[in-house]
Amino acid sequence: MSSARSPLWSRALLGLLVALPWGWGCEPGNAREATTPDALLPPAPAPMWDVTSQTIATEDGPRKFIVSRPRAGRGPWPVVLVLHGGGMNGAGMRAYADLETRSGPRAIFAYPDAVVRNVWADEYALHWDGTRDLSFMDALVRALTEARADGAQGDAKRVYAFGLSSGAYFANQLACAWGKRLDGIVAVEGGGPYGDCSGPVNALIVHDPADPVVPASEGKESLTRWLAQDQCAAVDKPWSPGGAPEAQDPTCKLHACAQGSRVATCSPAAGVHGIGPRMREASLRFFGL
Repeated sequence: MSSARSPLWSRALLGLLVALPWGWGCEPGNAREATTPDALLPPAPAPMWDVTSQTIATEDGPRKFIVSRPRAGRGPWPVVLVLHGGGMNGAGMRAYADLETRSGPRAIFAYPDAVVRNVWADEYALHWDGTRDLSFMDALVRALTEARADGAQGDAKRVYAFGLSSGAYFANQLACAWGKRLDGIVAVEGGGPYGDCSGPVNALIVHDPADPVVPASEGKESLTRWLAQDQCAAVDKPWSPGGAPEAQDPTCKLHACAQGSRVATCSPAAGVHGIGPRMREASLRFFGL
């Protein structure tokens, strides 16, 4: 697999600046403020997720990731690989993407760390220092889908990848390399894939037409590539990320493709390089979550 073209995720190295909410502390107003005894407070809700930071051995050494598993019920659960943007890590991506609270405990979410300049691999899935991210993903999926006594394992037939910026380039390339081993991807503000691909993959391409970091042309080329790879009809139709016809988003389109696969695109006009309005919900619905 080769290409004379170099992906543009290096622009994301300029910084994916994510604005997180700040909290301000308050000084006590006066001595008469009401307080409630702990005994009268309602019990705290039970956590819906088991969240752990883990390390997995790969041929290039140990790699880190965070995994969130549903506490209630038994698997196998769908698995969502959440690939961060340049300059981020798995923990930062978990906080920013905020997919778990929107999906409910119906899937396993994994947040791996890139290791070289916090950027994922290029079209060869091989970093300039020799770190192989494809082998990391392979080891990660095998670990998440192996049988467990508590039934909290993932389903190898329902593995998805959600990528932002540099992670979107890698999600596209992962789908290209793995084909139907991935049940679907969402690529947000990225580009690719490059080289020869293995087969059709369900793909949602999300790109802001005024993205100031990665040009919208990169997303258009991704869409063109998957339309051809999945043998999709040229005619598109409105797609409702929320499920109800009255909630159709005019910026989202869906294409009918051969062998029942799906390719969709959303173009939220927020003028930012990030996850636009309603795109978290749209992504989860595309995955069937």
